Amino acid sequence: MTRLIHFYVFRSIYLLERGVAGGIKWTAGVGVTPINKKPIMPPDAVPYPTKEILDALSDNEFLNPIDEMLWKARPLTVPVGTHIFFTEHANPEKGEVFTCSVGLEKPGYFKVDFEIQSGLGMNNQLPVGFSTQAVQGTTTYTVNIAMKYEIQRRKDHGFQQDQYAFWLDSLFDGLKRQMAFETEPKVELGSPNDTAIGDGAESKVRKEIPEVPPAPQSPFDVAKQHPNSDPDKLTLYDLFLLDFPSAEAQYQTGLTIRSSNTHLEWAVVWNIAEGSELIKLYIPHSTETASIIQGFIPNYKDALKQANEFEVKNRDQLSSRTLTFSNRIYAYNYDYLSIEEAAALDRAYKLVGLVLILRDMNYLQMRQLEAKVKFSGK
Repeated sequence: MTRLIHFYVFRSIYLLERGVAGGIKWTAGVGVTPINKKPIMPPDAVPYPTKEILDALSDNEFLNPIDEMLWKARPLTVPVGTHIFFTEHANPEKGEVFTCSVGLEKPGYFKVDFEIQSGLGMNNQLPVGFSTQAVQGTTTYTVNIAMKYEIQRRKDHGFQQDQYAFWLDSLFDGLKRQMAFETEPKVELGSPNDTAIGDGAESKVRKEIPEVPPAPQSPFDVAKQHPNSDPDKLTLYDLFLLDFPSAEAQYQTGLTIRSSNTHLEWAVVWNIAEGSELIKLYIPHSTETASIIQGFIPNYKDALKQANEFEVKNRDQLSSRTLTFSNRIYAYNYDYLSIEEAAALDRAYKLVGLVLILRDMNYLQMRQLEAKVKFSGK
């Protein structure tokens, strides 16, 4: 039962984010009723790799071909840099019951867990609201679902914690309406570790979150403002987003390096008019910058394949799927590499026919200077 609801909760999150437009339902004695549900879109949304979801659910007996087809045609969207995980655990010695969890996390920014636990079973009873008489041997189970989240208070990369809290509370409210359970979300502010913490098991709503929040600015929109308003605020992440402005489109996602808890972001950039594509990487501060860049070598083909599951056409109807990979990979890294590390990476990339271009803090300082000169001339 718990594993069934575990899958149902994840599937519901997908459907709540997708919304319903133009749907109908038919009820005896009532007739046809239209169904329109506004999508609950996450902030800073990007498509999540469907292959990673299917791999994680490969041993789940409730995964079916219809859902696989649905997710491949229209992937789940999550905030950029988010990792999804599914867990099951129990420790009877400590009094823990079997618990399944759907988790979403962007390390250092937010984490949410939807926890599912099976409650007591009641023999020869039907759930509340059923008017028919229970058949002997019928068992009704209660299921407890709790949402717990943490959102860090930070402002870099245009991160807006209220938008994330609003999104997560809206998802829990949608689950509550869909499954008809009675709990309300609870959010506490001002916790000792300076995070906002939510728990779907108590009845208290944070009043500071507006019912209709202002439209969040994407990290790209924030990045565009810095060169023209305050060049000193220009960051290496801004340049990762802004470089290659002539490209028609790009596919951006990421993965978490568990050994160092570093989130690597990568993007495939499509310049359809020129018939070429390239890859760029963003590595935040890390003690393993060189090994992370080295570790991308065996994964670059998978990155291209994943990006090319999506098709983009330019105004001349040329397709992104016909592009030739330029063999160029640009790495935006905050931590300086030694001469030996840079040379070793250059050799490793050349061995497989790739060209590595490192863009570190020296590159950032040069671009800041260019922006200041341009800004002062206005």
